[in-house]
Amino acid sequence: MNELTKQNDLYIYFEVIRQLRANPVLDLGMTLKRAGAVSRQIADSAISPDTALVGVDFASTPTLQVYTVLYDRILTMEKLLSDTEEFPHFTLGVSLFLSELSSYKEKLLPFLKEHCDYILTDFGSHDLFFPYFPEKKARSIQNGEDTYILLTS
Repeated sequence: MNELTKQNDLYIYFEVIRQLRANPVLDLGMTLKRAGAVSRQIADSAISPDTALVGVDFASTPTLQVYTVLYDRILTMEKLLSDTEEFPHFTLGVSLFLSELSSYKEKLLPFLKEHCDYILTDFGSHDLFFPYFPEKKARSIQNGEDTYILLTS
């Protein structure tokens, strides 16, 4: 799993959560963990403690204790997809630079369509979502040289 090191990626993550007032948030790939964050604040951006963050971890390494504090709940993809009745409706699903998603797409994409109002993804991965999230409802977000896509269900 690739680490997130670009400042633009983290800025978009925090800014979209803030602007949508997203709560709860489904964070596929645990963006904060991949960025090496130890709090819900980076620079001038912060995620409120009142915002429920549910992380889906793809890493084979154990999750450090700090991430159990940052995330309200941490799941495996298998757990998320096997107990679909247990999970709330999410305002936002985040999927930034995750090659791992393609192996789960048959079950994951219908889940996201049913359980998320919005999906934030990177420009390179957005076409994976189009069978379930119509391209006409996609908004492009430009930040410097980087492009992100906000999909609406």
